[in-house]
Amino acid sequence: MIRRPPRSTLSSSSAASDVYKRQVSSMSNRRRSIPTPIANGTEPGQPQTRVADKFADKLGVLAADPLVKVGEGAPFRTDEERASAPDRLNLDCRGLSSCAQLVGEERLRLLNYQNNQIKAVSNMTNLRCLVFLDLYNNQIEKIENLEALSKLRVLMMGKNKISRVENLEALSSLEVLDLHSNQISRIEGLSHLRELRVLNMAGNHLTEISGLGKFLEVLAEINLRHNQITHSTDTIPSLQRLFLSNNHLPSATKVDSLLQNATKLVELCLDNNPAADEPMYRAMLVDQLPSLRHLDLKRVTAEERRTASVSRKREDERLASIAHQTKVQTECEAAIAEVAALWRQKERGQSIGEGNGFSIVDGLKLSLYGDTSDELLSVYPHCVHLSLNYMDFDQLVKHLAKAHARSDLISVTLSDNHLTDLAQLRKCCAMLTKVPELSIVNNQASGSILFRPLVVHLVHALHTLNGKPVTCLLYTSPSPRDS
Repeated sequence: MIRRPPRSTLSSSSAASDVYKRQVSSMSNRRRSIPTPIANGTEPGQPQTRVADKFADKLGVLAADPLVKVGEGAPFRTDEERASAPDRLNLDCRGLSSCAQLVGEERLRLLNYQNNQIKAVSNMTNLRCLVFLDLYNNQIEKIENLEALSKLRVLMMGKNKISRVENLEALSSLEVLDLHSNQISRIEGLSHLRELRVLNMAGNHLTEISGLGKFLEVLAEINLRHNQITHSTDTIPSLQRLFLSNNHLPSATKVDSLLQNATKLVELCLDNNPAADEPMYRAMLVDQLPSLRHLDLKRVTAEERRTASVSRKREDERLASIAHQTKVQTECEAAIAEVAALWRQKERGQSIGEGNGFSIVDGLKLSLYGDTSDELLSVYPHCVHLSLNYMDFDQLVKHLAKAHARSDLISVTLSDNHLTDLAQLRKCCAMLTKVPELSIVNNQASGSILFRPLVVHLVHALHTLNGKPVTCLLYTSPSPRDS
C-alpha cells in the first residue's frame, strides 16, 4: 500500500489537485456523518462526496499529484514526476477527446480521466495494474476495451452517455461500479462481478430491480435514486444500504423481495416515492427491519422501534379484518350472482331445483336470496331490516306472513319477485302495514302509475317509499277496476 505523504505535499497550484484535496477533506467529513453515497441527486445538506473518494482512501491511493503536462502528442510527465508518483496519474479537465496512449506507465494503479470529452474507452492494454479508473463526466457511449484490467477494483463511469451495461466479464476483482447519470434502462451484464460490493446506477431510466441477487453474493450497497422504478423481483441477503429515493414506488411492499431477507440492512431511503406517503410507512419498515439504523436519512431510535412494533401489530389486525371482510363480500357476491342466474333461467321457463338460496346477516339486516326457509326471520330476532330477493310471489307471501307478526321491523325491501299486477301488490302491502321504510324494485307492478298512491294508502306507517319520503297528501282508495 502506498503511504500518504505529509499534508504539505498536497499543496499544488493545479485546479485538479485542489478538486482532489476538497474531495479528500469531504471524505474525512463523510466518515463522521450518515454514510450516503453521492451520485445524481444528492440530498440537500449532505456531504458532496463521490463514491470514488471513499475508495481512493480505502485503496491507499493518494488523491493529489503533480500537474501532468499535455504536449502535441500524448500526455507525458518527466522521469522525476513519474518517480514521485509512479502509481497514479491525474488527467482531469485536460480537454481530451480520447484516452491517451500512456507509454511507460505500466505501474499505474490510479488513473483519472474525469471531466474531459472522451468518446470511447481505449488504450488500456498496458495498464494491467490499474485498481482505480475514473472516467466520470465524459461523452462515452459504450463500455468496452477493459479486458486487460483484471485487477481493477473501482470503475467510475458516471455522467456519460452509456445505454447498456456490458463487457465487464474480465473485471473479476471489481468492488465498486458507478454508472450514475447515464441512459441505462435495464440492470444486466453484472453476473460475473462476484466481488462487487457497491453499485451506483442513480439517474438512469430503470423501471425495475432485477438480475442482482442471484450471483452478487457480497453486494452491500445499491444506489438507484432518480429512476422510474416501480417494483423489485430481486432478493439480496447481503444488502446493507439501499437508496431508492425519487422513484415511482407505489408502496413499500413493491420492494418486499429486497427487504424480507435483508437481515444486515442498516440504511434505507425511499423518500420522494408515493410509498412514503402511506400512513404506516415508517412504522411498518422500522418494525419489519430490526437491523435498520437510518430511514430516509433520519436515525431510528429505540423508542421509535418500540412504538412501531405496537403500531404495526394494530395495523396488521386492521388489515386482516379488512381482508376477511373482502373475502366474505366476494363470496357473497358470487353466491348472489349464482342465484340471479338461476332466477333468469326460471324467467325463461327453464326448470331449476329447490334449495338454491342463501341468507346474509349483516348487523341488523337479514337478506334472503332465492329459495330459503321462511323461519329465518324468527331465527334472527335482532334483525329489524329485511330484504327478500329472487323469490316468486308464493315464496314471498310466506316470508311476509312471518314479517307481519313482527312489530319492530324498520325497513323491508322486495326485489325481483315477479309482482306483475296490483292485486299481488295489495296482498303484500296488507302484511307490511307497520313498516315505516319500504322498497319495491325490479318488479313489473312497481312501474305502474298507481304504484305509489296505492302503497302509500295501504301501508299506514310508511314514511319512505323507494328512497323518497312520503308527503302528507291524502290518497283516495283506487277503484276496484284499477286492480
